[in-house]
Amino acid sequence: MRTCTGTFVLLLTMIVGIYGAPIYKTTEDERSCEALGVGWGQITDPTECKAAWGRQATYQQTRADRYPGCYRSYGNVYFNTLLDTGRSCKQAGGFNGCRCKLTCPAGTFVHNGKACKPCPAGTYAIVVGGYSACKPCASGEVSIGGTGECITTHQELRSAAASCNLASTVQQVLRSAMGAKSCTTIADETCAAISAATPKFSTVSNTCVAAGSNDATCRAISAATPKISTVSNTCVAAGSDDTTCGAISAATPKWDAINSVCISCTAATSAVTPTISTVTANTCVAAGSDDTTCGDISAATPKFSTVSHTCVAAGSDDATCRAISSTAHKWSTVSHTCVSCTAFDPAKPIWDATNSVCKPCTANDCDTTGISFEALLAGRCDNIILSELLCQKASREEKQHTYPLKDQNSVDAPYGCYYNKNIGYLPSRLWLNTLSTSTMTCQSGRECLCIVYQ
Repeated sequence: MRTCTGTFVLLLTMIVGIYGAPIYKTTEDERSCEALGVGWGQITDPTECKAAWGRQATYQQTRADRYPGCYRSYGNVYFNTLLDTGRSCKQAGGFNGCRCKLTCPAGTFVHNGKACKPCPAGTYAIVVGGYSACKPCASGEVSIGGTGECITTHQELRSAAASCNLASTVQQVLRSAMGAKSCTTIADETCAAISAATPKFSTVSNTCVAAGSNDATCRAISAATPKISTVSNTCVAAGSDDTTCGAISAATPKWDAINSVCISCTAATSAVTPTISTVTANTCVAAGSDDTTCGDISAATPKFSTVSHTCVAAGSDDATCRAISSTAHKWSTVSHTCVSCTAFDPAKPIWDATNSVCKPCTANDCDTTGISFEALLAGRCDNIILSELLCQKASREEKQHTYPLKDQNSVDAPYGCYYNKNIGYLPSRLWLNTLSTSTMTCQSGRECLCIVYQ
């Protein structure tokens, strides 16, 4: 018996390459075999019932007062031909439960006696002597991994079309199952499995063709979608109104009913409104020049960039902020806006474009490229100076003089760097107030010195 089994397994391996024994399981609570999950069901053959329990004998019965199908009770294996007696399969007393079988879905085989696994590409699923297996496709055939289908090469696919009585619909694939072939539905994935160069099925020629990349390839795929879209990079319907024209190209989104062609917004309206809006369908609007006009064009790019002078995405992180502005480099999770280095971290007011980080101003490294200063006599600075070096540099540029600098932490002075003009006996002086809660504003006699990002 061992020799025969070994010979059978060896022969099976030689024929099909991958194989697996059936999966059996005994119910453990008040459930039917079907309740175990997808693919699980009763054993319907008395011979398989005996094999499932590994016993030499099986008692066959037809009784409505017994458990359904294949079960074991008090050491004996029974097969009840009545498969729906209404009795529970719960183990109790001498009853050992119903024996169930997992039937793997099409295109899969039993793997390691535990689960169903898809057959790999180039094979399809069969059952030999109770064993599920994956058989290699014949020469000149390919398969889609996991489906168990073998299909012929492109040339044979075309020649077989007539015998399948193809009309103009998607209809033809050759399926292989133990040597028997029949016609069934073809899809793009089938064509892709045959050749990466021709992954689309054509309803025009009933053959596999190249993917749509221009009007010619789109026409070859389908008469319904003969145009390549520069908007979605897919094949779309030909222009016949504003909607279809807009789907083809943002450059010619309007339909000219007189000449039956798609035209630009400028040609359809005027040079004042040259851009199609995706916010208001089929509407031509002004070109993007600020946040308002950009917002009218597209909800995806509502901000006007002073960097690229184009409409870009709204700020949501440092990268999008840098794309919007050359001065507000950082995304604030507090205010949910793009802010300058100073507003993000007053201790690091210098933007390092090379490393895309904000950094402090130090004696050895205080490159103020892109920064200027201003003196305010009212209000408060948008970009506070908290660096002594920057405060003195601002004094030199705005006051053409370097004054002594003194630190303070006071509610009676504006926050940041300010210039205290000589009043009576008090000498002119620079102050650096580090009290961020100060509400004092800039004023004559206490001129604030601020950073201006260029």
